Amino acid sequence: MLSFADGSRQGLWNLLIKADKIINIRNENYNHSMVKRINGAGLLIAPAFIDIHINGAGNADVADPDEDSFLKIGKALSSNGVSSYLPTTFYNLDKANAHLKRICDATGKIIGGSRILGLHLEGPFLNPDNKGGIPAHCIMPPDNDILQDILLKGCLKMMTIAPEVQGNAEMIRILRQNSIVASLGHTLGTYKSTKAAFRNGINVSAL
Repeated sequence: MLSFADGSRQGLWNLLIKADKIINIRNENYNHSMVKRINGAGLLIAPAFIDIHINGAGNADVADPDEDSFLKIGKALSSNGVSSYLPTTFYNLDKANAHLKRICDATGKIIGGSRILGLHLEGPFLNPDNKGGIPAHCIMPPDNDILQDILLKGCLKMMTIAPEVQGNAEMIRILRQNSIVASLGHTLGTYKSTKAAFRNGINVSAL
C-alpha cells in the first residue's frame, strides 16, 4: 500500500529493486523468471534517515579507539532506519586527535549497515560560557592555523560554531568557502548577532 503526502493510500503495489535501488513502482506483478519475489506484507518501506549530529550509539562513542566502535554504532543506527551519519566529536587542543583520523579513514565506508559521510566537529570555536558537555580544553578562540589543520584532515562536513564570538565571522567565511556547513551551536548570541549570522549563511545544530 502506498501512502501519499495528502494522507491518501492506494492498494497493493510492487517495487522492482535492482542493485540495491528502487527502479520501478507499479500495481502489477512482475512475471519475469529472473525476478526474486519477497513478500513484504506488514512491513514498511520508507526513506532512510541521515543523522548529522550523533556522538555514539550501541554503547560505543565515535571517539572510542576500539576498532569495533563504528561497527557497533552502524548496527545500532541501521536497525533504527539510519542509513548514514556524521560522527560528531571534539577537537582536542592538547592531544594528537587520533580519533579524527579514524573518522576520516572510515569516511565513505558502510560499516554495520550505515555509511559514514564525514566529520561533524563541535568546536573548537564555541562560546565557553555555554559549553554544555564539551570539555574546556576542546574550546578556544578563533584561530586560522587550527582551522586549516582541521580542513587538511579532509573529511570535515559540518562544524558547530558560536557566531557571536569575535573572529568567528571569518571562520564561517572560510568554512563556507570550503563547502563546509557552519552550524550555530553552544552560543549565547543575541537576536541581532544571530540574525546577522543567518544572513552570512550559518545553519543551526544546537543552542
